[in-house]
Amino acid sequence: MGALYPEGFTVKVYSSLFLFCGLGGGALGFLRAGARLFGHEARFRSLGGIDNDAGACADFQYLTKSPALCANIATMQPAALRAFGGVEPPDGMLDSAP
Repeated sequence: MGALYPEGFTVKVYSSLFLFCGLGGGALGFLRAGARLFGHEARFRSLGGIDNDAGACADFQYLTKSPALCANIATMQPAALRAFGGVEPPDGMLDSAP
């Protein structure tokens, strides 16, 4: 894997979708976090965030460098959620509900 990682070191990147994402502070902390144990490392990448506040969505995009959908989750249809998050489900869905 090059000079950064010793031979046999594995890195797994998990996808995550942030519901009620707010301005993205929680998501940013989560994306900066990781775990390293016994030659394995886990990291996270954002598929995006969903919130009903346009200002929060703009901040989320700025902070996390990932897309935000300004919508009311309570009224979203599953097809709209899949269209935003992708066909494959995320490895994890996190929320920062009020």
